[in-house]
Amino acid sequence: MPRFMEQEAARTRDADLPLRLIVVVDSDRTGPGQPPSQDATEIERKASQCKAMPFILGKHEAENYIPDFHWRAELAREPYIPKLAKAMNDILSMSAVDRDYCDMDTLKCKKVRKDYEQKRPHHLEVLLKRVRQESAPAALSAMAADLRARDHSGDLKAILDLIDQER
Repeated sequence: MPRFMEQEAARTRDADLPLRLIVVVDSDRTGPGQPPSQDATEIERKASQCKAMPFILGKHEAENYIPDFHWRAELAREPYIPKLAKAMNDILSMSAVDRDYCDMDTLKCKKVRKDYEQKRPHHLEVLLKRVRQESAPAALSAMAADLRARDHSGDLKAILDLIDQER
């Protein structure tokens, strides 16, 4: 991440353009009220040095914002792989706080399992594709409501506001 930020800052300087970069950082927090990790604060510091706009997530990591509709769809896509089904059901049964601060990599839910899909995209990529492919207004409305419910911290709204500021 720091190298990417520095490269983008250098490219915009060379082109005599302002840097328009929002850096969203996993906090790696272990619970409510806990400080972000040293890695997160270091990335925040480097982003500020580059004149980028840093944003440290309130939850442990970006995957903690994935809404229920995604996990239910993944479970329905292939319900016969026991480890996959257990992981999805574990996520869906967690309290909001536990789900906000769990490490999805530890749960093996950061990427799609390799015995399930060889390309192994991240679940965030699958979620984005799922939302982009949906066209039914009622389904999109339900997806948006589910995303808002997982964003009880307001982080996603704050990120959208930062993007809007940079337009």
